[in-house]
Formats: sequence, C-alpha cells, structure tokens
Amino acid sequence: MRCLQWGLFASGGPPALLPSHTTTVPALQHLLKAGFGFSIGVTDIGSTYVWPSNLLAGNPEVRNVLDGTQQCHVDRAAETDTSETRIQIEHKDAGCVGAGWAHIVAVSKSNCIYETARQVDVSRPGSILSLTHTLSPSQGRVILLAAGEQHSVLISDSGMAYSWGRGECGQLGHGTRENAWCPKQLLYRGSGRGHVARIACGARHTLLLATDGHVYACGWGLYGQCGTGDTADELEALPVAGLGGLGICELSAGMSHSVALTSSGDVYAWGWNDAGQLGTGTDTTIEIVPQLLEAPELEGTICSVSCGARHTMALDHEGRIWSWGWNQYGQLGTGDTLNQRYPAATILPDQCVASHISCGWWHSNALVTMK
Repeated sequence: MRCLQWGLFASGGPPALLPSHTTTVPALQHLLKAGFGFSIGVTDIGSTYVWPSNLLAGNPEVRNVLDGTQQCHVDRAAETDTSETRIQIEHKDAGCVGAGWAHIVAVSKSNCIYETARQVDVSRPGSILSLTHTLSPSQGRVILLAAGEQHSVLISDSGMAYSWGRGECGQLGHGTRENAWCPKQLLYRGSGRGHVARIACGARHTLLLATDGHVYACGWGLYGQCGTGDTADELEALPVAGLGGLGICELSAGMSHSVALTSSGDVYAWGWNDAGQLGTGTDTTIEIVPQLLEAPELEGTICSVSCGARHTMALDHEGRIWSWGWNQYGQLGTGDTLNQRYPAATILPDQCVASHISCGWWHSNALVTMK
C-alpha cells in the first residue's frame, strides 16, 4: 500500500495542503500513531520503520537503528524529501512500538523496553533506541504501547496498565504528581474495572478502555479532556462520563482533546475545541463530557479515528477520510489552511482508497490502495 502524507513540512518549503506520496518502504501494511515530525509504519513481514515528516534531515538508507548497519537501500520519494529507518531491537524486529510527541518507545521480543531520547532524530542511526526497562515476569508481556508528550503507557498480557515518565498533571495515574522512571501500575477506579484493553495518550493525559466497556481517564484536565465533568487534573483514572454501554472500541487523544469510536461507527469527542477539533460544529471552547458528532456524513460509517495536536481525522468504511480542527499547516488535507469546526472531506488523489490513518502533531498520514 502507498503512504500519503500532508501538513507541516519544515524542509524549507511550504506546508503540503493536499496528500502526496511520501515513502517507498515496500509492502507497508499499517500505520502507527505519528509524533512531532515523524511517522511510523509496519510492513507485511512485521518490520517497523520510522521516517521524518520533512521536519528532520535524513538520508535515503534504511538502517538498523541500534548499531547503524545498513539493511537495504530505499530511494527517496519523488514528491518529498524523506528517509526511512528500520526499528530493530536485539537485531530483530520490534514487538510493538508507540510514538509520543517527540519520542519513541518500543518493546523487544524478549520483553525489554527501549526508548529514544526525548527528541527523535532519524538522521542518526545507532543512537535512536536504548534499553531503559526490563519487565518482571509478574508484570507480564507487553502487548500494546502508547506515548504522550513526556510519558509512556503499556498494557501487558495480564490486562494491567503500567506507566512511567513525567507525572506533574497526574497523567501516570499513580495517585500523585510525581515522575516515575520505571513502569508502575496505573490506578483506575469505578464499577466493574475489567482488564485494560486499549490505551491512548494525549500530551499530558491518558485514556484507557477496559474490557467492561468503560472508558477511564487521568491527567491534565484544564480543557475537560479527561471527560469527567470538570476541569480538574485527575491523579487516578476515573470513568469518562456517559460512555458506558455504548460499545466503545477505539480511543485517540490529542494535545488537549479526546475522541472515542463505537463499534457501530459513532464518534464522541470532548476537551478543547478552540479550533474545532471536536467536530461538533459549535463555537463552544470546552466540552467537559463527551459529545456525539451529529454529522450525517459520519453517522454509523466510521471505522477508525486519530487525533493530532489540535486536529482530528476519521476513516469511513468506503475508504474516505474526514478531517476537522486546526489547519494552519494544511494538516486536514482540504487544499487550504482554513480551520474546520465540522467534518470536511480530505482530498485524496484520484482512485485512492484509504485503509489506515494516523495523525502526527501537525501533519497527517494515510495508507491507500488504488481502485
């Protein structure tokens, strides 16, 4: 599948206002959440690659990011100036990978956690990832990772969530504002409290979906992004108001807003709405509880959602992309830089059908096939 990219390109040229082909990594199968200036994708054989969104200088060679040995050569894409770096740990493909604002966290097949420094630089193979933590057998094996501005969260096969990093807003869910430099169990309370099934990290808040169907949130609450009915920071994960029983299946979080998708294709959003990133069509600046997006184009048709810093994307079952929110750098892909408070169609190249979407901080990505 081809990868398209649009939004902020800081390579000296203007932002890309429309999606364009960006990488020739072969057989890319799905995208992982992007960060500030970089994107991550996985091939059909499970190899994980990171490439800059034209924000970081690089070279056209695919490299092992641990020891810098050359793996193969990938030509630069004609339309953009990017390079791709293969993420390998212990000379094997990473088990799973998460992307934060400016860092990457990955787990090896031997259950060891590797992280970048707090600024990703794919132009320096061999210095990207370093071993930071080894989980104990009692904590289980890592099955999912997510990362925020300066914190990371994992789910283990025991169904527990563990978090570490900066904790000044309660985003770690440890009941305090203290930082944690190794994974500690994230605390959440409420009825049922099933095992954690999905996670998402905003800049300084964290969302969890439990197997009982409830959504929980902790961390920075200034703009209502925790969805608990107020704007207080939550030091432990509390139930998000009004989502129980709706069949939530996917979560995403931006800088200060949050989005949830139901299995029936409905989208709920809450938090900061200064640029229309909630997609409700209103001028309300803050929503402290989830709001249903009552857009006829979206009702019952959405299969995936993704949040950037202040914009949101949704993918429907027909392979169309809808975007809304802040658009100063063209990250909505509408061909202009006008903010959208209501879902607008992203303009894909002719005959392109999208299958995966991923928002970076100020850019967007999609995997597409040709009709």
